[in-house]
Amino acid sequence: MEGCPAPYLTFFAEKTEDLVYRLRLPRGGVPEVLFISGSVHSILGYTPDEFADDPSLLTLLLPEDGRSFFREIAFKDGECACTLHLMAKDGSIRVFETKNATITDPETGDLIIEGIGRDITEKIGHEKAIASR
Repeated sequence: MEGCPAPYLTFFAEKTEDLVYRLRLPRGGVPEVLFISGSVHSILGYTPDEFADDPSLLTLLLPEDGRSFFREIAFKDGECACTLHLMAKDGSIRVFETKNATITDPETGDLIIEGIGRDITEKIGHEKAIASR
């Protein structure tokens, strides 16, 4: 995969249950997945190969309210934390707490986002259940 991290980072990314990713956000273009960890299969039902075959697949998985993620992060330089909503293959919405590092590619001006996302969907469900009691 283009932009695949160094072998030691790939090793780490494949050992965690969290979602590890590298994205490209071209100026005025569609976000592309450059790398996504294998945990995407257990979390969202997609394989990394599906993202490699269609780097813009990510945009199809964003519900309308999730598209603000890229607007939020595009204006942040360095590190930032955001919440990201993605639609799983089964149609359910998963919520991720993300931590991201952003850099601007000096040659293209594209924003490169590297991050890790923890699926907090179940945690939110438990908190709502407790609050409703």
